[in-house]
Amino acid sequence: MSRFISNKTTAGACTVALSALLCTPALAGDARSIALGGSVIANGHGVHGAVENPASLMAMKRRQESFHFRIGFAMELRDTGDAIDVLTDDENEDLIDDIETEIDLLSQSQVQCDPIFGDGNDTCVSGTQAVADLSGRLLDILDTVDDETIDGQATLDMGVAFTSKAWPMAVNLRLSGTASGTPSIADGDRGYISEFQQLLGDDILTLDEARNSQFLEANALGATLEVQQPEDVLRSEAQGAGLARAQLGISFARSFIVGKHVIDAGITPKISSLVAYDVAIRVEDEFLDETESIQDRLDDSEVSESSFTFDAGASMLLPDLPIRVAAVLRNAISESVKTENNYEFETTPQLIVGALYQRGMLSVSGDLALNESKVDNFETQKMSLGVEFGTRKFAIRGGLSSDQSRDEDATSVSLGFGLGPLQVGARLTGTESLEAGAQLAYSF
Repeated sequence: MSRFISNKTTAGACTVALSALLCTPALAGDARSIALGGSVIANGHGVHGAVENPASLMAMKRRQESFHFRIGFAMELRDTGDAIDVLTDDENEDLIDDIETEIDLLSQSQVQCDPIFGDGNDTCVSGTQAVADLSGRLLDILDTVDDETIDGQATLDMGVAFTSKAWPMAVNLRLSGTASGTPSIADGDRGYISEFQQLLGDDILTLDEARNSQFLEANALGATLEVQQPEDVLRSEAQGAGLARAQLGISFARSFIVGKHVIDAGITPKISSLVAYDVAIRVEDEFLDETESIQDRLDDSEVSESSFTFDAGASMLLPDLPIRVAAVLRNAISESVKTENNYEFETTPQLIVGALYQRGMLSVSGDLALNESKVDNFETQKMSLGVEFGTRKFAIRGGLSSDQSRDEDATSVSLGFGLGPLQVGARLTGTESLEAGAQLAYSF
């Protein structure tokens, strides 16, 4: 039994390992954008501004900034149910080992009734309450995690930007990892565990209960109780997959005069190296000595590919108004990679529009994604609003965002501040999901 649970969760091991930090938006970005709810395509600063909208490079040039540097980390975990809470609950840490121990003890119990001539109400085995209680807890867990997908994604960005030249440019290296795990609990497994809960819940096993049981058998007075072992019954499965991406993006920007309007435009070609894995786990196979390890099966499924896509962005200051409007087309060319077992990771295009109102030390910005897209299978369609008050030396920030691709915990509240090069931001979703970031981002 312990091998069943440990192998099942290993399929999403990269995902579960992220449970210390629960976040909401896919590839969230830097601490400043976190604090602004993600509303940055018309309000981008530094290297991250160029990543979000390459046209932002021209606004940095107008501010007479010449060099920018940034290193940042972002993480996200998505749970379609309460699987993470259940799997990481300290009370459940030793549950499977405890059940296995109690089943072994039950298998060593001597039959106290006469299976041939005894009365149906006679007690065959006593002291069974512990097995029943543990089985009830396990049933609750199985009902919670069954078919509930857990997805995790983490990114590390390192980049520089040069904005004093005629053609401002930025270079950004992104390393990212994505993992997904989905357990599927067989009905027969529930029946096996449920029988222990129901038959043994009054601290005894009667002769009638033993006669009617599929998995417990009292053969003779004084003999040991025969208990069908978990490895002979359990048939649950799990599917896990992972993707590692190394992406190099180089952004360029330029301004154009169209009639009376000055339009900033930029493009970011992005080249990626992708490595994808997946593994299917069947519990019955995990108890066979000849079954390959999960790591070996992951290695066998490995597929490496290269891909190319690009982002294109534009922005423009409205005449006679302190408002800048912007638009970005992200991942204009779809990307996908399939493992040897045909598990597919996809990244699809998304069009985002945004605006920035600037008045002295106050700025209000908003972004709206016009379609739902995938980023290495993470679905996202965000609407965000952010407010910033202050200067480059000190600023306070707040934001609201909503991800229309999510059925639950879609709305987030953000807060943060900037103190010179130090940027701090946090986003709260519901009562248990928190995203936080801190970084040093330099612009000279």
